[in-house]
Amino acid sequence: MDLLDTELYSSKPLQFGRELKKHFPLDADITYCNHGSFGATPLCVIQEQRRIQDDMNKWPCHFTWRKSLPLYKQALEPLADFMGTKTKNLVFIANTTTGLNSVLKSLNLRPGSAIMGTSLTYGAVQYAIQETVRIKPGLKSLFMDIIFPIHSKQDLIDRFTSYLDEHPNIKLAVIDHITSPSAVLMPIQELVALFHSREIFVAVDGAHAAGQVQVNLDELDADFYTSSMHKWLFAPRGCGFLYISPRHQGNVHPAITSWDYAGSDMHAEFQKEGTRDQTPYFSVPAAIRFYQEIGGWETVRNYCRPLADDVVDLLVKAWHTEKLPIPRELEAPCLRLVRVPFIEGYHRADVSISRCLHNEFMPTIFISLYYKVNEYILIHLNVVLDPISSKLGRLCRVLAQNDARWDYLYMQLGDTSLLMDKTESDLKLQEHIFFEYKLQLIMISCQGKSYVRVATPAYTDHRDFEEMARIVLEIQAKANVCRSNAST
Repeated sequence: MDLLDTELYSSKPLQFGRELKKHFPLDADITYCNHGSFGATPLCVIQEQRRIQDDMNKWPCHFTWRKSLPLYKQALEPLADFMGTKTKNLVFIANTTTGLNSVLKSLNLRPGSAIMGTSLTYGAVQYAIQETVRIKPGLKSLFMDIIFPIHSKQDLIDRFTSYLDEHPNIKLAVIDHITSPSAVLMPIQELVALFHSREIFVAVDGAHAAGQVQVNLDELDADFYTSSMHKWLFAPRGCGFLYISPRHQGNVHPAITSWDYAGSDMHAEFQKEGTRDQTPYFSVPAAIRFYQEIGGWETVRNYCRPLADDVVDLLVKAWHTEKLPIPRELEAPCLRLVRVPFIEGYHRADVSISRCLHNEFMPTIFISLYYKVNEYILIHLNVVLDPISSKLGRLCRVLAQNDARWDYLYMQLGDTSLLMDKTESDLKLQEHIFFEYKLQLIMISCQGKSYVRVATPAYTDHRDFEEMARIVLEIQAKANVCRSNAST
């Protein structure tokens, strides 16, 4: 299909699945099952972006000085309608991480205050919180451990409530709407109300929310909300928004200080980023139009959510594994985690040290002894065992590869970054599948177990994931043959 000759906007409704995929410039030879990382932009949106870029390149000065700010403000209008707020509450930013950096670096919290995230907070955002604490003396960072399984929405809310009871110095909470990469749909309305009842500001990381779940920002009433529109709203990459509640406007500034700093026009302050190409922002009306032309939120959800359900069932049955242990009400519509089966050469076999330590009471005994020693040293020597706890956490991670009872232990020992990451073996398998089988997926390590994160945008169908199931089983079978031949 010619990139600039798309006829999407017609009276004929589009079919989802592979028929819709024709309207994207994705390589036809690649089975693309990882929309969640960087999304995919429709041809018609790319066409509109290139039209604007042509104007920009024809008149660089006139476009930058005279046209950019009006285009910026005009593009915010359909976005505000789509997200349930007013244009005066929104600014464009490059992505969710940029939006949260703007909030974190701008707020003036009193010394002794704590900024809260969770163990499921996106890694780049965890770093942003830690850097904010480093450059602002007197602040602290806290990360609440979220351990699976989660039994119900109320179970998760109760965990947050208990954590706030234990840490009354929290003044800002950075909370995901849909966690990345673990794909948990957080009870965000209830959590915002909970934090506000404790006079805690709330910044919502909605990177995966816009276009995947219906959001009304005014009704949610978070202090800040930011999302990346290149994922589920089909905008070009490098395109996100930041919602700033009217009660905080004037106190939040761009992460990069430039012209119009602290001026009266919030849009102008965030828009004047120098020579950055802002055509992704100006293409948002086209992206929203595409989304609405294919049916809008309800139609997209009614296709993508059942597809995700079917795919999870398909993979669990084919691989004889399980999905991430969370309740139905916390499952994101288009993102799920399914455990990958053991594959020789990619996953660790039984760890000998764990055979010695895996008895019914050993994790409890281990952590009890640790806290007794830690408490004694803290009281009598005023020394905290942070360096030791990190090493102990890594030891327990090794043990957790084969015994889930150690998961909670290594999380308690302070190495929360180990809850969600990508191991070398995960990356090795992911790359092997891409280069040898031409299928793009993403592997996730969660509490010592390897998962694939399933993403079901409207241009995918069952055949994509049947192929994924087949490939993994083929690799597993080949690995078993190699192991059998090596042992004979």
